[in-house]
Amino acid sequence: MTVLIMESMLMLYLHQTIVHTRINEEFSQLMLKGSNHRDVLEDNFSEDTMRHIVLMEDVSERRVAITDDRFKLVISSEGNSANLETLLTRLSKEKFIEDQIIEKNWDDEEFISSIHPYKVKDGQSGYVIMFQSTENIQFLVNKLNFHFLLAGLASLVTLCIAYLILSRYLTRPLIRMKEATKKLSRGDFNV
Repeated sequence: MTVLIMESMLMLYLHQTIVHTRINEEFSQLMLKGSNHRDVLEDNFSEDTMRHIVLMEDVSERRVAITDDRFKLVISSEGNSANLETLLTRLSKEKFIEDQIIEKNWDDEEFISSIHPYKVKDGQSGYVIMFQSTENIQFLVNKLNFHFLLAGLASLVTLCIAYLILSRYLTRPLIRMKEATKKLSRGDFNV
């Protein structure tokens, strides 16, 4: 029983570690891409640069939106979707001065997102907002859950079989001693 409890705790720890590590990698990649796009935009601010940034993300699983300092959409790889408008309205009530994750809730939300403020030399400023669908993360977590459940059941079956084999192997000499003791108590000293 102790082995089963320890194994369960270790598997749970391993599962959580893998999930959190993978999710943190996704957040890091999102932040890195967003800050790179912001840096490019600050160095070469033009409509061509913005179109190039959108084009780069159009072929990836991430999406990007570039806004002005009042969160008015300038260009986006998503077009002008209702979800984006809702997010921009919500964001317009806040002030962001540094890069940060603005949507972390990967298990309940449709996407994770980050924001990256930019400011160019001519006084133009705004935000680069990065989005990534949570479908891949949820798929990975579901796959991990399945594999860990399968491994847990396999471990439980293996543990039960090992327990049965070892208990018979270890108890056989004790059963023989018990039978021999009964024979001795009946007077059979040939045992």
